[in-house]
Amino acid sequence: LRDNLPGKVGLGGWYDTNSFQELDGSGTRSGTGGAYVILDQALWRPFEGKRKDDGLSACFSAGYCDPLVNFIDGGILAGVTETGLIPSRPIDIAGFGATAAHFSDHASTRNPFETSIEAFYRFRFSESVSGKPVVQYIFYSFGGGNVDEPVISNALVFTLRLEVTFYV
Repeated sequence: LRDNLPGKVGLGGWYDTNSFQELDGSGTRSGTGGAYVILDQALWRPFEGKRKDDGLSACFSAGYCDPLVNFIDGGILAGVTETGLIPSRPIDIAGFGATAAHFSDHASTRNPFETSIEAFYRFRFSESVSGKPVVQYIFYSFGGGNVDEPVISNALVFTLRLEVTFYV
């Protein structure tokens, strides 16, 4: 990779030692775990004289865990962000992304996936305080519901977040 287009790759895993009810009703299991991969890559940086973080970046992540005890056993996420999109707001970040969560076959949902698309604009008031309106549309919310319950509709969600970063 070029010096001005940095990227990161991360691999990880997790394990929870609690006891979990198996989704098929056959008993309990002691512990569950999973694995994930994360990729972040700068795609474009503006010409000289701009902030080093300005430009377009992309991210991707995927994860998997035990489908016998985890309602959602896998998922993927992909997105893009643009820092400095508006010249008069050089530290703001605009973004768009999509996620797909896979429900375990033991979860008894109408649809095996819940998919969402999201757009946000992060207004940076300072290096440590931001406001972030987010709009999200969710297809097959909660997998459309369990097969023996009423259908759950798609959902339109709007949130407004206040983010404060603390430095210690």
